[in-house]
Amino acid sequence: MDDLNTIFNEVIGNLSKPEYAINIIISQKLEQNGIILTRRQNERMKKQISGNKTIKLRISNRQLKKSKFESENDFIKYIRILENEFDEEVKKYTKGMVEIFSELTSNSILEMGNSVVKRLYKTFDSINRKRSKDHKKYMKLIKFNWGKKLNILKMIIYICEEIFESENAKADKNSSKEEALIRISAQACLTAYEIYYLCLNGYAEGALTRWRSLHEMSVIMNYLQNNDEELSERFFNHTLVNDFKSLEIFNQKSERIGFEKITGTERDEVISNYKKILQKYGENYKMDYGWASKINKKNKLTFKDIEDAVSLDHLRPYYKLACNYIHTNPKGLLYKIGLLEEHQGNILTGQSIIGMEDPIQLTCISLINIFIVLLTRNPDISRLVECRILQKIFDDYSELSN
Repeated sequence: MDDLNTIFNEVIGNLSKPEYAINIIISQKLEQNGIILTRRQNERMKKQISGNKTIKLRISNRQLKKSKFESENDFIKYIRILENEFDEEVKKYTKGMVEIFSELTSNSILEMGNSVVKRLYKTFDSINRKRSKDHKKYMKLIKFNWGKKLNILKMIIYICEEIFESENAKADKNSSKEEALIRISAQACLTAYEIYYLCLNGYAEGALTRWRSLHEMSVIMNYLQNNDEELSERFFNHTLVNDFKSLEIFNQKSERIGFEKITGTERDEVISNYKKILQKYGENYKMDYGWASKINKKNKLTFKDIEDAVSLDHLRPYYKLACNYIHTNPKGLLYKIGLLEEHQGNILTGQSIIGMEDPIQLTCISLINIFIVLLTRNPDISRLVECRILQKIFDDYSELSN
C-alpha cells in the first residue's frame, strides 16, 4: 500500500534513473535555447526515451518563434546532437547529482512536485484508512490503560455542565461579577472537553497545554469571587485595552498579511475608548493584568501575583511544565511527557499511551475548583450537596491513583 514516504521516494528516486536523467538534461538544454516543453511533450519524450526510441518532438510555431532556432529542421538536428551525447551527459549527471540538483529548472521542480501531489490525491483514501486503523489501535490501548480515569473526568464534566445550566438560569444578569463567573464556568467546560478528547486520542502534551488555560480560568475565577463587583467591571472593561493593542498590531502588519489598515470612525472609536478608560482607571490599567491593579498596586502585575493571592501557586510547577510545550524551548523539545523516562531524548511526532495522569488529574482539580467557586458564591443546601458530589467523585479518582 502506498504511503507518503513511498510516493515521494518513487518520484524523487526517478532522478537517479538514466532515462529520467536524459529527460531532465534535454529539457534543460532546450530551455537554454528558448524552448519550454509542454507537459504533453515532456510525457511523450519520456516514453520515447524509456522505449529506446528515436526522440520525435513537434514544436509549435509559437515555440519556434521564441527559440534560438531558425527552423524546425534546426531544432530536429539539435535533438539528434543531444542524442549522440547521451552517454557522456548521463555519466556527468549520475556523477554530480548534487550539482545537477542545484541547476534543475523551475519547470523540472514544478513537475516533480505536481507528480507527487497527483499521486497523493489518488492514494490518500487508502493512506488515510491505514492511518485510521493505527489510530483506533492506539485508542483501544488508551482506553485499556486510562479508561476508568477518563470516565471519571467525563462524569465530572457532565455534572459541571448540568450545574452550569442551572446556575446560568438563576444568575443576576445585571451583575458583572455574576456574568464573569458564569462565562468562565462555561469556558471551563469547553476546555475540559478538549482535554478529555486530547487524552482519549493519545496527545498528553496538548492536553496539558489546554489545562494551563483551565488553571488560568481557575485563578481568575477565585480572584474575582474574592473581590467586589467593581473589580469584575474593571475585568470586562479591559477588553477596551485589548481592542486598542490589537488595532495597533493589526495596522502595523496589515500590509504584510494582505489587508487594509483599520481607519476612520472605527479606528477613532477604539482610540477614544482606550483613552477614556485610562483616564478612569489610571496608566497601570493598560498593562496585561491592569484590571487587577486596584487590589495590587505593583506597576506591572503578573499572573503569578494573582495566582499567589488566591493560594493556587502550589500548581505552578505543572503550569511551568505546560509552558514548556507552548513556548518553544529546549526543555519542551527534550522532555516529553508522552515518553517513558528511559526513552527521554527520543523524538515524539504523534500519539502515545503514556503521560495522561497529570492532564487528567489536574483537569479534575481545576474544573472542580471553578465549580465550587460558582456554587459557593450563594451557598444553600442544594449547592453544598453538589459540591460534595464533585468532591466525592474526585476522591474516587484519587483511590484509583493509589
